[in-house]
Amino acid sequence: MIELKLLILVIIANGMPLLGTALFGQLFAHPLDHGLKLSDGKRLFGNHVTVRGVVLAIAITTLTAQLTGVPAADGAIIACAAMAGDALSSLIKRRMDIQPGGMAVGLDQIPESFLPLLAMAGSYNLSLPIILALCTVFLLFDLLVSRLLYHFRLRSRPY
Repeated sequence: MIELKLLILVIIANGMPLLGTALFGQLFAHPLDHGLKLSDGKRLFGNHVTVRGVVLAIAITTLTAQLTGVPAADGAIIACAAMAGDALSSLIKRRMDIQPGGMAVGLDQIPESFLPLLAMAGSYNLSLPIILALCTVFLLFDLLVSRLLYHFRLRSRPY
């Protein structure tokens, strides 16, 4: 079932930045925005959106795509779109004065699942109801896994 494969790739893409932090700490964790502040004096994305996270997401999602029978290019597109969604949510959260790592249910999950699935809609004939259903599954999965990772001390917050 291609929808399940795409959802797994979205989950992997979004999990790689967290895995990178768990494995490497601050090593190679250069902020994607290079510290850029907008006219409101707030960071573009903040320190949580890193070059390392983006590189890991693209590399591992591309490899995983090949292993699941999805074209590597589609895996790379999924990862790029997921990271664009993550950056977008960080941009919005900075404007809303939500601190980096702060919780914003929906805003933390929807852009990073909706954008990659939308990017794959034409290639895999995904309807909007299917995309929205997959985004809902991703949101619930993310909330559950975040609590588990916090419980096992792999996250500093339960979200």
